[in-house]
Amino acid sequence: MHRLGRQTQTRERLVRTAAELFWNQGYAQTGVNQIIQEANATSGSFYHFFKSKQELAMAVIDDIMGALNKHGIDEQTQKDVLAIAWSLKGEILHV
Repeated sequence: MHRLGRQTQTRERLVRTAAELFWNQGYAQTGVNQIIQEANATSGSFYHFFKSKQELAMAVIDDIMGALNKHGIDEQTQKDVLAIAWSLKGEILHV
């Protein structure tokens, strides 16, 4: 596989794994090492893509919002999800 393809897959695994863990455990209860381990990644690859857990969490929010837009979710549902995302953003920035 082409190197760029592997990098993209690694980044996607990190974002999706973090999304699952944040959802199931909460942001504060999820550690970078757990994300790395469960995404089958390395700490080097984590820090290649993200400066911090906060930056990864923002990528998770962006990914969710992009998926909503891509799949044509109705406007009210998008607003509800955005409200949840902003709430999560507040938690992320204050931890």
